[in-house]
Amino acid sequence: MGHEFNILACVLAGGKSQRMGKDKALTELNGQPLISQVISALEPVVHKIEIVGQPKLYSNLGLTVHKDIIADKGPMGGILTALNHTKADEVMILSCDIPFIRSNSLRALLECYYENKPLALVARNGDRIHPLVGVYSKSLLPKLEENISNNKLKMLEFLEIIEAKHFEILDNLETFNINSKQDLDYAEQLKKPNS
Repeated sequence: MGHEFNILACVLAGGKSQRMGKDKALTELNGQPLISQVISALEPVVHKIEIVGQPKLYSNLGLTVHKDIIADKGPMGGILTALNHTKADEVMILSCDIPFIRSNSLRALLECYYENKPLALVARNGDRIHPLVGVYSKSLLPKLEENISNNKLKMLEFLEIIEAKHFEILDNLETFNINSKQDLDYAEQLKKPNS
């Protein structure tokens, strides 16, 4: 099974889900909410899992749920909220809409992070960067606050400025995020890779 890392993982579930037309995190894929599938991948890997989103929507999942500290600031606001709720030096961040992510990949990402502890380590699949599959240092809080106060919310630009490191996840299915009914239909035809 591998070992558990003593790190808080926060699943970001605060998105507006406009393309889905309903709450994305609780949308079911093969009979299980997307967010529950992400949580299942995290459980054997990390010490603690929490959610950033609306408490009234996710309290039934049995995890601590944090409302965004600053509303409507997208993923950057979610990361800010997560970092504000950890006592550790870093937090693992995952989006709620990547049901095919594997425990082994998350474990390998954390092992890579702890080798040299960059400001951020995020997943990459070829030339595609995935800001919401990664680990962020708490020392980024002032920079995140500055960006949010200036409404500079583009995660890829932020990652470039802080010189984030990348961790290659070879199977692009693992980082496939479900944003629409079409994505969901496609995902229903697929099978999750072995953990």
